[in-house]
Amino acid sequence: MPEATNTAGQTQAPAAPAATTTAPTTVDGAVTLELSHTFADFTDTERTVTCHFRRPSRHQISRAQSGMRKDALQAMGTLCLDCVVPEEREHLKIVLAEYPGLAGSFGNEILARVGFGELGK
Repeated sequence: MPEATNTAGQTQAPAAPAATTTAPTTVDGAVTLELSHTFADFTDTERTVTCHFRRPSRHQISRAQSGMRKDALQAMGTLCLDCVVPEEREHLKIVLAEYPGLAGSFGNEILARVGFGELGK
């Protein structure tokens, strides 16, 4: 991964990019969002993971928030597995087992799409 230089001239690793999205589509009457995340793994191989997610219910959001107090990674993984379209669920389980950080990348984007974020600067 390329390095970045901050304003003090110090070398630092770049921030991890957020999951990228494409325009929402409708599948079986439900709006789904395609999220992709590209990253370099520990062998410096570029990986791209793409999944389709449905909007989380209020209950799923509440459960994720409650779970984050104990184990944020597990809570985000559960949110992702709850929201992924059924035909991609088993594939996502396998991918999350190998690359657990994807739960945060996808989970943060899912939460951002229902209004979570930071206010102000």
